[in-house]
Amino acid sequence: MTATLANPTPFLPGFRLMDGSDLNAALAYPLVAAGDGIVAGTTQTQAGATVLSGRFNKIATVGTTGDGVALPAAKAGASVLIYNGGANSAQVYGNGTDTINDIAGATGIAQGAATAVEYFCPVAGKWYTNAGSGGTNAGSFTTLHATGAVTMDAAATVAGLFAQSGATVSTAGTNRATATALTKNLNELGTVGSGEGAVLPAAVVGMSVMVANKGANNAVIYAAGSDTIDGTAGATGVTLGHTAGTNSCMFFCVAAATWISAKLGAVAS
Repeated sequence: MTATLANPTPFLPGFRLMDGSDLNAALAYPLVAAGDGIVAGTTQTQAGATVLSGRFNKIATVGTTGDGVALPAAKAGASVLIYNGGANSAQVYGNGTDTINDIAGATGIAQGAATAVEYFCPVAGKWYTNAGSGGTNAGSFTTLHATGAVTMDAAATVAGLFAQSGATVSTAGTNRATATALTKNLNELGTVGSGEGAVLPAAVVGMSVMVANKGANNAVIYAAGSDTIDGTAGATGVTLGHTAGTNSCMFFCVAAATWISAKLGAVAS
């Protein structure tokens, strides 16, 4: 059996002179060029964004959330991969009137820190990504298992039980600056020295944190930054008792920077 090779149009075999304009057009788009150590533009505008010239790109520095880079011109069949190795979310802009996920290129989309996103162009002037409209690796999952910390660039809506537990936490210090920072939303204070305390995490609307004081002394519960607890300044804090019926409390964030407390009452018998 004889194999027949079919050359794709407009390819023609053999050697011949080639018009310089055709050569420029063929090589105009960087197919395998790579860029490392890229610094995102600081003007936070399309005009001031750092223009990417390669297919594979690593952003090394994003000094402030929203510092940006701009994709090359969107040519059908092109693809560009961007890894954001900076410390903050970067804004990725289109070139001129090119769109990204049908969003104006001058607006762009955010690509979170430590994320890799591929931008592909199925039709001239339009970039699309393998991620959500915000440039993060988004999608629907039946089960999502993460072995390390998960960072979210925006508020998250979670249905059902979503909790982390901190057992036998030890309090510390005599003021907010030296108190133990709580990093879970279910916390048991196991060791509480006289005058010592713990600090709630930064208040995010919809968050709830439970604290049970199983120590030998009352604990002072502080709020972070400008957050308040029942109208009390976070640096002042509130007292959580240590005897049965007074030693467990739920803190709810009902509005920005605002915690409301609810004592849970006596233990079940």
